Amino acid sequence: MINLIYGLLILIMSILMVYVIYSILVFFMVNSNILPFRLFNQYQLQIPAKLHYLSEPKLAYWKYIQSDKSKNVILLHGITRNSGKMNSRAKIYKKLGYNIYLIDNLGHGKSKYIPFPSGFGYHKQVLRVIQAENIENPILHGVSMGAIASSYLAQKQPNQCKMIICEALPYSFDNLYQNMLNYMHISYKHFPWLDYLSKKIVWPQFIDQDIQYRPASVSCPFYYINGEKDPMFKPETHFPKFQQKLNGSTTFQSWIVPDAKHSNMDNHQEYEHRLIQFLERWQ
Repeated sequence: MINLIYGLLILIMSILMVYVIYSILVFFMVNSNILPFRLFNQYQLQIPAKLHYLSEPKLAYWKYIQSDKSKNVILLHGITRNSGKMNSRAKIYKKLGYNIYLIDNLGHGKSKYIPFPSGFGYHKQVLRVIQAENIENPILHGVSMGAIASSYLAQKQPNQCKMIICEALPYSFDNLYQNMLNYMHISYKHFPWLDYLSKKIVWPQFIDQDIQYRPASVSCPFYYINGEKDPMFKPETHFPKFQQKLNGSTTFQSWIVPDAKHSNMDNHQEYEHRLIQFLERWQ
């Protein structure tokens, strides 16, 4: 009997230990660009851009100049990604004659590692590059975390950009962690504490910005692109709110990309054509 109880205790302790380790991994997976992701996402740009750095904190950005100062675009990647994931978009802008800047957010790519990067922190790094390079009226084109940075910069400092193109942009952060786990095919019911703990530990670094996050309040031309089957920022949840707020706006354009999921809208055959149409309209 004693041996049976002892065996059960060992089993329970082992299960708890596995759960704790798995929970820690899940926590960092949804809040941080942990080392395995950084190693997996090694990259090489497919345009002849040159790598530059800003210091304190170390920020890596790529620069490709081919035009006068009036045609500039800044490309911003999603969380756990890097500038190499913007290759297909960069090649479109290259064909159109734009000067192209690609910025690795802190905690990503070749920039300094920080444990909890965000789109709000990303927008500050974008401003650093704009000021360092004296970039005039850039287009901001971001995906997911990069879209948050683009829309937030346009909201807070509208004179710093010409237009924004936001792919996979949330209207709000309600049920954020539940949606992120669904995206990773992990059941949220096994981690009901995740939302509370993440907001206690991670969000204090940008909660003041979160309160002011109003992506539908931008005044510049705004192209909203979302995947029809995006499991993280579901269009049926976010898109109607954008429509309601921007109803009647002549500068707002949207496209729900058929069959596309999170951040892969550029694979659609109409992507380049629709993007060029929007650019030509407001260039």
